[in-house]
Amino acid sequence: LSSSTIFLAFDEFFQSLSRMRSTSEGAEALQELVLLIEHQIPAAGIATLSQVIPSFRSLFPDVFRRVVPNDDGDEEIEEDEGIMLLQHSIDHSEEDSIPADTIKHRLHYFFERLIHAISSPERPVLLFLDDLQWADNASLDLISSFVMKSHFNVMEDENMHPHCFVVAGTYRSNEVDDDHLLLAHIRDFMSADAVRLTHINVSGVDGEGTKAMISYALQLPIRLTRELSEIVHAKTLGNPLFIKEFLNSLQAEGLMYYSQKEKRWLWDIE
Repeated sequence: LSSSTIFLAFDEFFQSLSRMRSTSEGAEALQELVLLIEHQIPAAGIATLSQVIPSFRSLFPDVFRRVVPNDDGDEEIEEDEGIMLLQHSIDHSEEDSIPADTIKHRLHYFFERLIHAISSPERPVLLFLDDLQWADNASLDLISSFVMKSHFNVMEDENMHPHCFVVAGTYRSNEVDDDHLLLAHIRDFMSADAVRLTHINVSGVDGEGTKAMISYALQLPIRLTRELSEIVHAKTLGNPLFIKEFLNSLQAEGLMYYSQKEKRWLWDIE
């Protein structure tokens, strides 16, 4: 997981919203969201976010016309031309003098404002992040920036409503030791009064749980699937994902199949 993956997810989210324009109801909802974002984030911030969320360029054409004026005085600017002008409108000598941390904090700040703009008590946001044990430092810093700072910025800015988002992350505990970057961030979350952290330890299911899973999956009573379940549990150690994949492999290899004659699943466990 990298910070670019998080930005890509948000870009796909806004692309899906753009497709809502095909209906009047969808177009109205999209316009409402665009106005909320423009209220929370200045034009320069939207331009900054567009570098990591490209769909912003089509969602905020008026903003780009204000940030990047057309030299010919025309009101309309082609999208590609607007992007090109935006990139070349930066004073690179000034940009080079800005510390990397300042650029990073600016991006984090505007991303945090974006989270607040699109979330509300009526429309909460859930951000699900899988395999956090592979997350790089940039992505963990990004997550921490809007999780740790959001509470305090709400208190300082009366125009910001209380945060209404949940971050759900998963990681493999057997791949995370005490020195792992992820655990350092988790410890920070645990020590922060404003962050409500719930840690759920998900282990493999026991033998009875495996029997129940297979019985449910095959729609057969446990007495008929018991022997198969015992073999599957021994092979997978009760890992739900491995159980699913093992059953799929049995089917792919023809060792388990659905019998139209008997109207049930059959298998060869020899």
